[in-house]
Amino acid sequence: MDASHRMAGRLAVWLIASARADQAMVARRRSGRARTIAFHPGVPRATRGRHRRHAARAAPRRGGSVARGPRGVERCASFGDAPGARGGSVEPCVVLAAGTARRRHAARRLEAVAWAVARLAGARARRSRAARSLAERRGDALAGRWIRQSAAGLAAALGVLPGAQCMRRGVAPIVALGPRPPLGSGAGSAPGRQVLPCAQRGVALILVLWLTVLLTVIAAGFAYSMRTEALAARNAVALAQARALADGAIARVAFELMRPRTAAETWAPDGGVHYWEEGGALIAANAVDESGKIDLNAASDALLKNLFQTAAGVDADTAARLVDAIGDWKDADEVRRPQGAEAPEYQSAGLSYKPANAPFETLAELQRVLGMTPALYAAVADSLTVFSRQPGVNPAYASRTILLALPNATPEVVDAYIAQRNDALAQRRPLPAFPIAAGAAPINVWRIRAEATTADGVTFIREAVIGPGGDVLHAVTVLLWQEGDRRVFTPPPGTQ
Repeated sequence: MDASHRMAGRLAVWLIASARADQAMVARRRSGRARTIAFHPGVPRATRGRHRRHAARAAPRRGGSVARGPRGVERCASFGDAPGARGGSVEPCVVLAAGTARRRHAARRLEAVAWAVARLAGARARRSRAARSLAERRGDALAGRWIRQSAAGLAAALGVLPGAQCMRRGVAPIVALGPRPPLGSGAGSAPGRQVLPCAQRGVALILVLWLTVLLTVIAAGFAYSMRTEALAARNAVALAQARALADGAIARVAFELMRPRTAAETWAPDGGVHYWEEGGALIAANAVDESGKIDLNAASDALLKNLFQTAAGVDADTAARLVDAIGDWKDADEVRRPQGAEAPEYQSAGLSYKPANAPFETLAELQRVLGMTPALYAAVADSLTVFSRQPGVNPAYASRTILLALPNATPEVVDAYIAQRNDALAQRRPLPAFPIAAGAAPINVWRIRAEATTADGVTFIREAVIGPGGDVLHAVTVLLWQEGDRRVFTPPPGTQ
């Protein structure tokens, strides 16, 4: 670096130091603790003492902290000293005459001038750097870098520039103002201030982008969770609505069956399906008289055997084994029937339970009998009951499969009777009598099934078995109340 560049840098340092000292003096005077003289840390002690004595003699004439010179600034060292003189410090000391508005304005102007000079020095240094040799650049690099950093740091401390920012290419990053490190020590900035290289200019943008992505992912997950919870809540509300409608349908059907009615009325426990709409939901319900089914506990072995043969299509031996196993399940003894099964047979089959040795409480209990398969159960379930408690069936409400299971019944007789019965139902006439004794009468125990489908497509199925109550306060007795597992009704055309 040539002499002009070195001179410009030192001038910038001196001007900024002078402005900073003037501002500090003004602040001290306002707080009541004004000091007469402000020295740079690099000024020797002997020079400081000489100027303190001079200021003490000049103070009475000026009426305060006054110094010699037109601007109140006196140098304590030769400005032309070479770097490294006086212990490596060539900065001037400053004697301030604070309390005058003129000097305060001058200090502000000095700041602007100092920054302009620093920029000029940096620009000249950049232009001359390319023309110098490698040896010259190594020799002048430390001195030039320290001058630019000191000027920029002083300006930042005085409020001219931000405290830390990335400067233009060729100008070193701004560092904190502090004592100048010895040349060649490798220290580029004072402790406590972070240097921000120009290469890190886009780090903040990248961090912001990643933070945005992270927040977006979190927000998307939260939105999906809220959407799922909202859908679950809506489905729960729709399911509760469908359940209430199905339960209400059971109550309505029970009311229609219990009140006095004529043969012309359509509410009869004959299995006919009734449709209606309520609250925007489609409801389907029917009722079947349990007396038209075969009671699993009271029916004879011959009737049960015929049912397995006609309904499930099994041979006589398989039907006999099933009937004996059913008998061993519901009888109270441990004596095994010829083709039945007691506890040892269940244990040999690898089952963890044994026969109940008691009457069937529910129809689903039949699935636990040894030899009963899901296919066989599905074939006979609609023809069996545990609520009629009669050995025979009521032919007025019996299906064709049940009528064919009756002793001495033939397909011709059964088909003719069903035709007469359907004709009587269509014309609202009393039902005809079955030509073969069936051994049962109406008992007013009905199995009611209701299906409710809301506008959202949610369906709930309720099955109940009810009978007449014992007093006025209890008009009906609920024998079974459960949720259905499958839909059996087909909505008519034009409905949902």
